[in-house]
Amino acid sequence: MKKKMVAMLLVLTMIGSLTGCGKTEDTGGNTTNTDAGARSGEGGGSAESIVSGEGEDGQVITEGSLEFVYVTQDSANSYFIQVYEGFSSKCEELGIRTQILDAKYDVAAQVSYVEDAVQRGVDGIMISPLDENALKNIVDEAKEKGIVVSAEAQPVSNAQIDGSLDEYNIGYSIGSAAAQWINEQQGGEGKALILAQDDVEAVIRRGDGINDGILENAPNAEIVARQNASNTDLGMKVTESVILANPEVNVICACDDFTAIGAYEAVSAMQNIADSFYIGGCDATDEGKEKMKAENSVYRSSCNLFPYEAGEELAEAMYVYLTETQEDAVVERRYEPVWQQDVIEQFADIDDWMDRYACIIDMGNALDPLPENLKTPDRLIEGCQSRVWLDASLDEDGKVDFRADSDAIIVKGIISMLIEVLSGHTPDEILEADLHFINDIGLSEHLSPTRSNGLVA
Repeated sequence: MKKKMVAMLLVLTMIGSLTGCGKTEDTGGNTTNTDAGARSGEGGGSAESIVSGEGEDGQVITEGSLEFVYVTQDSANSYFIQVYEGFSSKCEELGIRTQILDAKYDVAAQVSYVEDAVQRGVDGIMISPLDENALKNIVDEAKEKGIVVSAEAQPVSNAQIDGSLDEYNIGYSIGSAAAQWINEQQGGEGKALILAQDDVEAVIRRGDGINDGILENAPNAEIVARQNASNTDLGMKVTESVILANPEVNVICACDDFTAIGAYEAVSAMQNIADSFYIGGCDATDEGKEKMKAENSVYRSSCNLFPYEAGEELAEAMYVYLTETQEDAVVERRYEPVWQQDVIEQFADIDDWMDRYACIIDMGNALDPLPENLKTPDRLIEGCQSRVWLDASLDEDGKVDFRADSDAIIVKGIISMLIEVLSGHTPDEILEADLHFINDIGLSEHLSPTRSNGLVA
């Protein structure tokens, strides 16, 4: 109940922001738990103005003298390329030289690259680790030499900067999306293949989360097989092999889009695939989203882990560690199912903003009216120029159902979009939601001044 109330307050705040309700002060807010004040899409905090400082062991650090390297898992995976793009962009802004070193999913190669970087005396190393235990000794050696180390995606417990992901909950989100499809499109009887990455120690938990997300939310579903696949080629080969042996498989969940695309290519080449077939991945890469848009695509969903922003924030946290704080820090990672994409795509082909307004009005007209007996004072959002009523309830699966109404047609359309994005999800998912569709469709730039001020608030 407490989470429902918090989720309700969040939605009230968002509706207030978008419809011109409430105060107009800039309240700020950061997305990383570091003293840098780093924020996605912004120039950062005080670290930007620093041109010199004193690092560990008293060495003087001047702008332009630093070198950071990124030791990745596999640069063929576009997720890691996006991490590096964000990392190198922030480093360029801060005057830091960068290099990417590709382990190609080889633990020994990754350890060797880190050892070489330590011997060269670089200033910072960001690692997307394949095996935390294999890296601990060399990370300790790096720290003794005054090198700042950050862990991206998976943890390295002795690194100074932690940017690891919550693998289990990400997997659970992937599995829950599949379960929703199974219940709605397959009568709850899905037969699932999990393409796990059990050769990467920390990612095993993501596969566990997928398993539980499916079975806890679609209890009549069955996990037919869980097999290792960590790239597009393996995704294709494992899918072909499993479906050949188990033709009843109608759901495939992968730990990332890189692998799910292989499954998609394998399934697309098969005959007599049911219209209700489901493939889901993670990372919301451009390649994955393109597959979703293909005609008659069975690629249904992904999960955005915001890799570019993570790379930026980790680079700035490392810089701040060296030049200011020498204190360990956590870069908070966020993720969200790509359930906003449908909203964005409704506007993708509409360039004229008068036409977009017409689309918003149509969405408002299509919103089911709130019954008159629910238009009560306790459901009325205070401080709005227009009257807005909001009602929320929890269903038996613990998901929030929002209903709303307004006496202003544009406001009603905006409310309709928020309800489409947020209804049918748990309070936790709502609290984690980053409503990037507001900026992606240009809505914040085309509101009235009052509503724009409300959005800033």
